[in-house]
Amino acid sequence: MKIIAYCPETIAPHQGMLVDYLKAQLDQPHEVVVRSIPKSNFARMLLALRVVLDALFQRSALLYFASFVSVTFALIPFLLRHPKWIYHSQDWISDQTGLPAKIEPVVVRHAPMVIWNEPNRAERAKAEAGRPDEIIVLPTYLPRGYAVAARSEATRAEVARLAGVQGQQPIIVFAGGGYSKDRLSDQVLAASGDLDRAIVLVFTGATRVPAHLMGSNVLDLGMLDYDRMMDIMASSDIGLLLYDYEDSFGHRYQQPGRLTEYLKGGLALIATPFPAASAIAQDTPFCTIVQGYDAAEISDALNSMASRIRNNARINAQIRDYAETEMAYDPHARRVLDAIWEKFG
Repeated sequence: MKIIAYCPETIAPHQGMLVDYLKAQLDQPHEVVVRSIPKSNFARMLLALRVVLDALFQRSALLYFASFVSVTFALIPFLLRHPKWIYHSQDWISDQTGLPAKIEPVVVRHAPMVIWNEPNRAERAKAEAGRPDEIIVLPTYLPRGYAVAARSEATRAEVARLAGVQGQQPIIVFAGGGYSKDRLSDQVLAASGDLDRAIVLVFTGATRVPAHLMGSNVLDLGMLDYDRMMDIMASSDIGLLLYDYEDSFGHRYQQPGRLTEYLKGGLALIATPFPAASAIAQDTPFCTIVQGYDAAEISDALNSMASRIRNNARINAQIRDYAETEMAYDPHARRVLDAIWEKFG
């Protein structure tokens, strides 16, 4: 069966993970055609025409739409009554006001198959769209054996030098999105003043930390390519996954790609109480749950975790092993692949 996948242009692997898994499982992986979703409006108009042609003249092909970025294009096979198509979201946009948020319930209701990355999100999306069939859940994990950077003392020394500190003190990383009030960055930055001066707090991402909030132990590396970001992460000690969840359903039921990236890099976690992090905190000693709205609570958790894992290679290895065995993408993807073959042949 030919599969045509529409995936956003992104530096992270998650949006195209199922496509890569499909290619690996097929005897003829060239039967998977990937069409990137561009960022410019003109290029998107051309892609919309391409989707129309695919929906009209590739009636036996399975059309796969990855991410909410694809949702406007996913409306096309519905309107043209294409028999085989999938909508797969790893985000939550229902609370937004833009066109994608208005289109998504129509797509979710009528798609022959819908995939989401978190069970509570899947149930809510099903209810809001009035979908009769179940939504399949595929967590945003990384596959077994997925290559991540090894811990690098040279990278740690570089980070310490850039931050103006010395020694082997813990490095805390806030990776991916950069400064964001939705990710409780203000509380984290306020907490940084109560940390040991040698504990470095590293931000990566496009949105820079405002200059007036930069503490003496805060380092903002800005937007990095994915490999460089993973190198920084794997050479750090604690990863932060904090979300303003009180008024946000999507943040309350997160399933971030950064979760398994941190764990496969051997990082301990400080997280707000979304279900996946809460489960890890129950199972292991290397995840601490915070409410996240109080800077003192965050600094206490970071100082406590830093003292426990300081220069502990055994804990680093245990965290990597946990991610490899307990949070692998493969068994979940296998179940989804079986459902695809059963439904579409």
